[in-house]
Amino acid sequence: MRKIIGVVVGGFAIAGLLTLAPIPAGAGTTQSILTVTKTVVGPGPTGPYTIVVACTEAPPDSVDPSSFDLNDGESRPVVINGTTTTCTVTETGTQGASTVSYACSARAVVDVTNTCDDDQTVTFGDTGDPRAQVDITNTFVAPAPAAAVPAAPTFTG
Repeated sequence: MRKIIGVVVGGFAIAGLLTLAPIPAGAGTTQSILTVTKTVVGPGPTGPYTIVVACTEAPPDSVDPSSFDLNDGESRPVVINGTTTTCTVTETGTQGASTVSYACSARAVVDVTNTCDDDQTVTFGDTGDPRAQVDITNTFVAPAPAAAVPAAPTFTG
């Protein structure tokens, strides 16, 4: 009976060591984090605004979430599973904004392999700590006040 318990306990100890062993560098899938932020300037609606993140060279269903809503002042991290992919962020409805602008910033902690291809597109490399951010700003212009129409006096008489 003691030998059986010792084997079972020893088996759990080995299993524990296996689960605590570090994953070697380069093993598994790289995750990139793309944070999208939303800003509204002027007298426009605060949201929600629908955002779509489309990535090439990424496995199917590897972008989580690929479509979501943001309100003014909100941000949302998007997880991209896979290596070396290019992602474009697009707002699908501007709600009448005069202008919509995008600003991209990318970084990698270990190795600089992420680049902003333009203001709304980022390419993630397969090394480092891939992170990027795309800021979307909708600017609304207040309508000009209506011109005063002088009233003509009415004469009777």
